[in-house]
Amino acid sequence: MAFHSYSRVRNRDTLWLAVSHALVDGFSIPLIGINLCRAINGHEIGCEALSYSNYAAHLHSISSRQANYWSTYLRDVVPSLFPQLNSSPAGHLHSETRQIDSERARKFCGAHGFTISNIFQVAWAPILRYYANTDDICSGYLTSGRDIPVHGIENAVGLFINMLKCRLQLDNSSPTLWILQRNENSFVRSLEHQHCPLAQMQIDSGFQHGSLLFNSIISYQVVTATATHNLDWDDMLDRLVWNLLIYAIPQR
Repeated sequence: MAFHSYSRVRNRDTLWLAVSHALVDGFSIPLIGINLCRAINGHEIGCEALSYSNYAAHLHSISSRQANYWSTYLRDVVPSLFPQLNSSPAGHLHSETRQIDSERARKFCGAHGFTISNIFQVAWAPILRYYANTDDICSGYLTSGRDIPVHGIENAVGLFINMLKCRLQLDNSSPTLWILQRNENSFVRSLEHQHCPLAQMQIDSGFQHGSLLFNSIISYQVVTATATHNLDWDDMLDRLVWNLLIYAIPQR
């Protein structure tokens, strides 16, 4: 982990944090910032430390139940791989940015009891269906891994995230609202089993180690507000380890 400071511009000090994605997850970054600001302002920092032994014991206690859920959820699944559309070698990372009406999306979700993540998953599904040439599509999404009854995990800095799978079986007759409702139900159940390792899911689904079930992920992350600590996040760059990343960022 390394901090790099820059000169004051427009009455603001800029700090660049470089840290390996193998050490911390995106949910840890605001926690680091909050404690940094408290230290700079002369306040006490930190809280009761997470007991890693308690964390590991809890994961072990639920491992069988978690694995059974994903084995059933992914039964007879087929790979959903977004193809390479350009035969020329990749020269650099290419990205496209599109904006949607966030307020309209939130109102729609509130009216139907959906999550924003559900909207993006279902919106991506028909595109992946077309390019992967399969009606049974699968993509990935990140979860915090912190929704467990282990004291101190909500304030712990470390790597707790996990990659889950979103599976949607599409046809030409199902209404979009029905697909959204079905995916929302699956999403809620999957979050209850969010601690099964990705590698174990793959093996239990009959895939050899190193084989790809999917190569596109959807990342929807809300950066925790830190205005009370006089800290604003200008940008965060994640290391890209998948072929295609749909990165949804809520408007501030």
